[in-house]
Amino acid sequence: MRTQVDRGGCGTPRAGRGGEGSTSASALRRQYAEYCRRQTVGLLELVPREGIRPLYRQAREWAVGVGLHESKDPMATLHRFCRELLPLPSFEVWLTDYESHRLAHLKAGTTYPHVGEPSEPVTVALREVEHDSIRWRASLDVFRDGDLWRGYIRFHRGVTDPHVRTGDIFCEEELQDLRHRFLTFTSTTLVAFLRSVLS
Repeated sequence: MRTQVDRGGCGTPRAGRGGEGSTSASALRRQYAEYCRRQTVGLLELVPREGIRPLYRQAREWAVGVGLHESKDPMATLHRFCRELLPLPSFEVWLTDYESHRLAHLKAGTTYPHVGEPSEPVTVALREVEHDSIRWRASLDVFRDGDLWRGYIRFHRGVTDPHVRTGDIFCEEELQDLRHRFLTFTSTTLVAFLRSVLS
């Protein structure tokens, strides 16, 4: 079975990407920081224009008191203060929700790269299959490639075990369509992909 498929309108899939294919700890930290930044910006967008100056005065007093005031960057001070005002979850709480609802997090505002700038792969769905009496986890890992979403299936038996993966077999304009294709695969199809990458 071929592990790369070219779907009409998507161009030619690239060879398998390097790296582990799972979201790294540093990438997760960046996504959490971006989540917090979006919430802060959202709060500021709700504040009337006439309320920004009084809010900044409070922010400056708070920042001076905790030793974080940056006189040359008032917006940084304002953003830090707004982040303190918001009941944002800790990284650990955010990560738990992220692991359970990855697709929702992607669609809720993950910063996508500009056209032509690939993103890091992220897992958006998990399945389990059995092959030779061994349970495998099959994850759908996707990444942004220009104005398209591409993806591959990564197989592993445990979190710390080495994984194997297909080539970039998915190519869709909409992330939801890509995920739907993966979820509609039968177990037989997934096992066929697993056999092809193990052989």
